[in-house]
Amino acid sequence: MAHHKFFGEFSCECGQSWKSENTYPDEKQICFTCKTWIYPKHLRPLRKTPYQGRYRAYGWFNCSNCGKEWSSHNSWANMGQVCYSCDIMIYPYRQVKLKRGKGNPNTPHSEKYCEMCRHLKYNCKDYNPDTDTDTDTDPDSDDHASDYNDDDRYY
Repeated sequence: MAHHKFFGEFSCECGQSWKSENTYPDEKQICFTCKTWIYPKHLRPLRKTPYQGRYRAYGWFNCSNCGKEWSSHNSWANMGQVCYSCDIMIYPYRQVKLKRGKGNPNTPHSEKYCEMCRHLKYNCKDYNPDTDTDTDTDPDSDDHASDYNDDDRYY
């Protein structure tokens, strides 16, 4: 039987409560206040990410816990990124195919906050689903696109 992640809500007797998008129904999480292990009080299934392609995408993220928002050229289908503020996994609410030539390949990407990097055990910027050697963009992307637009969106 597959072991699927859920969105979980936790509430500890010490008064601490938190939400996590990296929850399994049969596993506890630790309360960072009192160090007690707690099962989730409420669970709901995680939705898949909007983009379901094989290649990297540009994704927009919004932490449901603290409200922090960010975007990334290193967004993948069904993979999230950890919120720097809350240390919980967040999945993109919007994704578009990467356009060739968009983004700076020298921009740092923190592997410890990226679910794809954790899965691969190396930086996802270096992953190519076709050759597994080079940084990739979708080969069907428009070479001369000037910006991301709503025609490319996935919700």
